[in-house]
Amino acid sequence: MFTPYRLSLFSEESVPLFGPSLPCPPVFHNHQEFREFVLVKLINGEKAAFNTPIFAQKRERTLDMLIKDLYNEHMSESRTPWEPQCFYPDFPHDIVCGDSWGNNKLVLGTESGIFLIEEGLTHRMIFDKTVVVKQVSVVEAHGILLFRTDRGRDSRVHVFRLSDFEGDSAANSLVRTRADLRDHKLERTKGCHLYALSRPGGSHLRMAAAVGRRLLVLQWRHSAAWTTWCAASDTDTVDGFQLVRELLVPEAPALLTLVDSPDNHICVGYRHQFDLVSEKTGDATRLHTVDAAKAHLVAALDIYEDDEAELLLCYNHTTHFQKLNDENTTEFDFQWNAVPDNIVCVFPYIMAFTYESIEIRLIINGNLVHNMIMPKLKLITSKSDIFFVSTAPEFFQVRKERIKEDRMERDSSVSPPSSPHSTGSTGSNDGAKPLRVYRISFSCLTGNSPCERRVPTPSLPSPQPLLATPSFGSSYLSPDFQEGSRLRPDVRPSRSATASPVPQMPLLLPGCRSVSPRRPGLHKDHTHSASSDSGLGKSVSSSPPPSPHNHA
Repeated sequence: MFTPYRLSLFSEESVPLFGPSLPCPPVFHNHQEFREFVLVKLINGEKAAFNTPIFAQKRERTLDMLIKDLYNEHMSESRTPWEPQCFYPDFPHDIVCGDSWGNNKLVLGTESGIFLIEEGLTHRMIFDKTVVVKQVSVVEAHGILLFRTDRGRDSRVHVFRLSDFEGDSAANSLVRTRADLRDHKLERTKGCHLYALSRPGGSHLRMAAAVGRRLLVLQWRHSAAWTTWCAASDTDTVDGFQLVRELLVPEAPALLTLVDSPDNHICVGYRHQFDLVSEKTGDATRLHTVDAAKAHLVAALDIYEDDEAELLLCYNHTTHFQKLNDENTTEFDFQWNAVPDNIVCVFPYIMAFTYESIEIRLIINGNLVHNMIMPKLKLITSKSDIFFVSTAPEFFQVRKERIKEDRMERDSSVSPPSSPHSTGSTGSNDGAKPLRVYRISFSCLTGNSPCERRVPTPSLPSPQPLLATPSFGSSYLSPDFQEGSRLRPDVRPSRSATASPVPQMPLLLPGCRSVSPRRPGLHKDHTHSASSDSGLGKSVSSSPPPSPHNHA
């Protein structure tokens, strides 16, 4: 004779209903049936508990991390150090200017206003379309945001605190308008058409603002060290900048670059020449004259070797190395395939950005390394990492095949895990391709922090490089390729490209891709059901791991 069993079940309200349903009355006379019923009920109850919001979010995060780790480990063997990562998949406005904020945020200026985008989140407007800017700078060391409005003679430089845009409070989420600029404008910069800041890492923040033929040299009243120790006390905006002196130059500058040296200088680019102006005396020295009927000045980059500054003067198709010390003048030029819009120097590479390509060369001898075609390309910033925007589709390599994905709905069988903000398209109106923000990490290229870039000067001019993209892979830094370089014993880093501190692939930071032997690809052999009801015929092996909160 069998003892009857009565079953009662209790569960939290957040747990979904799960079967099998209890008989009425819930009394079992056969212990085998009772055993099977309890086992199935508990299995389904455990799976239902995992579908509650708390457990579901934890499970989703865990699986997301596991899948990304697997993808990074098995699917990225042949990634080149300059291959970009998609930072933001769909931005709906054409970008005019921008700057990076920390490691995962960008401040972007558009014709529709100023936006803040953060990796993993939806973009947020911080200034509406009444505020049109042409330059944006984020100075994390002092906690300030600077931008230059474009209103002709009424254009000015404005200063805001970064803390005004942090957090989720109502005040920080407020969309500001032109009326909010009234108390944040530097009156001295009225009519400013260009400004430049000193490079990060200096003791004091300096700014040179061009107002017609006048150069205003301003300095932030507090040092970076003081701001670090007394961050709560540093709440200045426009009052933080103090006028150091005013300089007069022959014509309105087209380019400005602040050069850090014991006697600070400003490199000023005009229509057909580059001058070096002393901040203390205002004396100008002719650096280089552009012999061209239609000169197009691109950039003047300050680089340093053994704390000695020199300049890369870029105009038309040419990049010219210019020593500031006349005793050590280096005549070394190389030509680009196309006229660049922007130049970025990240040792051992120098990169030229055009409207449709990124041309990468070795700074040692100007040899062409790679030419990357990306449509509607525009550089955003290269302060900490290289950020640029393009309509190029996201891509990655699988077994020597480049898989391109130009749809907003990704193919989950080959694509990496999607970002939380990549579920919808807001910028592909009327069938237009979305603007994607890409990122190339400095650490993947050099392994050095951005503020410690030291670029050796070329030792010898190399022969003019061919104007065709070479067909080579990982041998782009091989001795056979660097025939124009020279080896010499020196305690300093060698100026030869073959011995230069190129990226050490096994030592790349997490998220950087290295060149390694081919590994087998991922296989979709194991699939877990998301159902909360297993049924008698389903295998227990496909259920989630045991829950620490089992129902009795």
